[in-house]
Amino acid sequence: MNGHTLDGLGSLPELELQADEFSGFVLRRMGANLAEAQLAMKMVANTKATTTHPAKEERLGAIAKGWNDGGVVNQGIAQSKALPLQKVISFPVINKEYIAFDVHFIADPDTRYHVTARNNLVKLFSNKIELVGKLWSTGKSSYPFAFQTSPDDFLLIDKKGQILSDQGRVLGYLTPRN
Repeated sequence: MNGHTLDGLGSLPELELQADEFSGFVLRRMGANLAEAQLAMKMVANTKATTTHPAKEERLGAIAKGWNDGGVVNQGIAQSKALPLQKVISFPVINKEYIAFDVHFIADPDTRYHVTARNNLVKLFSNKIELVGKLWSTGKSSYPFAFQTSPDDFLLIDKKGQILSDQGRVLGYLTPRN
């Protein structure tokens, strides 16, 4: 879901802990108790940390944190360049601390969209979250950001936060979450 396997960087301890935390969260949502959520890691993880993976106790702690979390798991800044689009997961809500921006689309005014702290563009509906894109920095002063909504499709975002089509038509806007 976070694109860790798509960035070409290989395993990194920080990413492994994020994945472990997310697994604990998802396994709880699927009905697993904490012992069940941690069972595989107890059997296969190394006691000591390596350059690619954290130590077993740290990984078990991350699983427990995800399992105990009542909202969306902690999401740092994403590094992947590919999009796992159209993934739908049942969550009751997104905790407000995980929302970086509110997004408003003119053509869909009644639907809630947000950019998460991991720069994912998500759509909320019927107690579900749909990943619909990714926020990227462009490095350009006139359009500093863009949403990637498929491998070849981008929506530009200007300095004012307006979301524009590639023809320059205003499609909506984003506002920072306070």
